[in-house]
Amino acid sequence: MKRIQPFVGLTLPLCLSCLLVQAVAEERQLEAYECEQDGVPSFSDSPCGPDGQRLGLDYEQPSAASVDSARRAVDETEAQTDRYLRQIELQREIARSEGRISDLRKERDAKLRQLRASLNNAEGRTTQSIWDTGVREQMAEVAARYASDIEAEQIRLERLLQREVELGRP
Repeated sequence: MKRIQPFVGLTLPLCLSCLLVQAVAEERQLEAYECEQDGVPSFSDSPCGPDGQRLGLDYEQPSAASVDSARRAVDETEAQTDRYLRQIELQREIARSEGRISDLRKERDAKLRQLRASLNNAEGRTTQSIWDTGVREQMAEVAARYASDIEAEQIRLERLLQREVELGRP
């Protein structure tokens, strides 16, 4: 079975929203230090020697409205991701159902061809009418059995297609 590829377009906003909510929940003072080693500037969250300069970072506690907005954005992104995954799985089910219908038709046709060939090969037998009747009954049974199986799968396919219309296409 194929695995669903990561959804970068949906995952990135979700991750960023989660980080925002986490940052809001953790009230901590942000500190950063700028250091220079061998002429190359670097930054750290802890003092980095006597040359290190503490950088002033402006950080304000987000308002409750901002927190609520971020939470709603996360919830909306999760809902969109769930909907997209349901749509993909539904499309796979539709493809499997269509494939099953095609396979049933091919199997039916192959069995009927085989029975017709045996009917044609029986010409000239003394008991041909009995043979013909038996083969024709077998053909009717095969056709009826496959018709029933195909109809059941078509009903399933119609239900899947209806769910796809209700859910929408990705």
